[in-house]
Amino acid sequence: MEHSRSKDDLINILGHLVAWLNTPEQDDIRRAFTAWLVKSMLPARYPELDDLPPMDDLYEVQSMLAEQVKEWREQWKKEGLQESREEGLQQGMTQGMERGKLKKAQAIAKNLLKFSQMDDVTIAEVTELSTAEVKRLRGELVQDETKPSNHADKSS
Repeated sequence: MEHSRSKDDLINILGHLVAWLNTPEQDDIRRAFTAWLVKSMLPARYPELDDLPPMDDLYEVQSMLAEQVKEWREQWKKEGLQESREEGLQQGMTQGMERGKLKKAQAIAKNLLKFSQMDDVTIAEVTELSTAEVKRLRGELVQDETKPSNHADKSS
């Protein structure tokens, strides 16, 4: 019982113990098991059960544990959902910050490409972008410069 791996295992073991100690001549041993479980084993193993009500029978202990396990599962589910939300929020914030940092670096690189004589490698070092990204941005700027302007003279 002390070596049961899960709370479900403990409930199953208690079920077998209840069935095995079901005769009147085993009342004393059943009460002794109940006292040991309620006063010693359960509070030591599951500190959240430190305020157990007095119980006189193994069946009561088994029923109480079965109900407690349901409550624990609900709590674990809520905690898991909360953790997932927090992790998702943190991940979203991190991704947003990374995108913002990238956009800022790209804007700086574009300005350096437009208004300086720096080569792509130097701009890549300054902005922490890859040289390939700087070359891509240079290509975009060249394309933008070769496109006809939408601001044609409409005074004619």
